Amino acid sequence: PAGGSLRVTVGVVGDTDLGEVTVEELRDEMALVFSDAGIDSRIEIASVPGPAFVNAEGADAGAVRASYVPADELQILVYLIQGFADEPFTLGFAAGIPGPNGVVGTVSSGVIVAVDAHIDDGGFLDPVLLAETASHEVGHQIGLFHTTEDRGDIFDEIGDTPECDVSFDLDEDGELTAEECEFADGQNLMFWLSALEFSQRTLSTAQRRLIQLSPVTR
Repeated sequence: PAGGSLRVTVGVVGDTDLGEVTVEELRDEMALVFSDAGIDSRIEIASVPGPAFVNAEGADAGAVRASYVPADELQILVYLIQGFADEPFTLGFAAGIPGPNGVVGTVSSGVIVAVDAHIDDGGFLDPVLLAETASHEVGHQIGLFHTTEDRGDIFDEIGDTPECDVSFDLDEDGELTAEECEFADGQNLMFWLSALEFSQRTLSTAQRRLIQLSPVTR
């Protein structure tokens, strides 16, 4: 039966620095993101040894994902690093769609989110964007795809998620923004691109059902 709480552990890797934002504030904001989307969650915090900067793909990222083995394996691990050395503007990566949920200690166990990529033009870390990115990547790890991809020609296979096709591309630049798709799926947690003007914290009934049936929700 569906139900229970989505279990997540946020692991701060090495000497990763969140600046004036505390990991407790991030945890609480993530819980709010999931709550707004209709998902109950239980989020814990851990310190994880390792490098604060890794490449986005390859052995380094795999080593981070395999580095933390909690006593309770039935959860999703979110690893916070300072940044991706080879892709400094990348916000985060999941290990799969889905990943091996409920199995820790592998190169595909968990998602990695870069702190520095969430620093705004004023030099301050945006905790809301960071929480939404982490929650978005958790969605991938559980098995959710982007509701709409960048060009508006590929959509997820879930029947009740809205779609944003090329007719919404108002500036005709070939790439859909969340703002262009605001009244379609731009506010969905799993839209392909972060929004600049509003939060992305909605999930469809079927998206919530998929999360609730995950082995990491209990």
